[in-house]
Amino acid sequence: IISYQTAFLKTYYPKEFIAASMTMDISNQNKLSEFYEELKRLKIDIVRPNINECYADFKTENNKFYYALGGVKAVGSEAISNGETSIQNIELLIREVIETSPLANIDYVGIVDPLTFGTPDNITNEVRLLVACNFGQTRLIDNFSAKREVVSNQ
Repeated sequence: IISYQTAFLKTYYPKEFIAASMTMDISNQNKLSEFYEELKRLKIDIVRPNINECYADFKTENNKFYYALGGVKAVGSEAISNGETSIQNIELLIREVIETSPLANIDYVGIVDPLTFGTPDNITNEVRLLVACNFGQTRLIDNFSAKREVVSNQ
């Protein structure tokens, strides 16, 4: 019965279904990419992350699909938890996602050790991701924690 309900929602309410699904998988960049491609295939108008128009979660209104600002925030955290250890690669990834907004003007993207506030050589445990940018005339400054998941073979 769940399969029937899922098929019904996806068929008759595709934008709402995808918005809810993307919000549930907001920290999984691979799933977000799959859903994004599905939106493009369905020719749904996607509003890229924009501090003036978008929300924390994925949302659809008036035939527009609003990409979640929370999806941008998860980019660096997801890469780190998947094992990326290069400071430069994480910073570049965050910059690339933010720069998809035509109004974005990045002042600073950085990674620091939460205990010493120094820049680590590479990511071995928990770090703080720092972002400062302007979206039009709105200034956004944020920092959030990201932790590398160490998997043991025991």
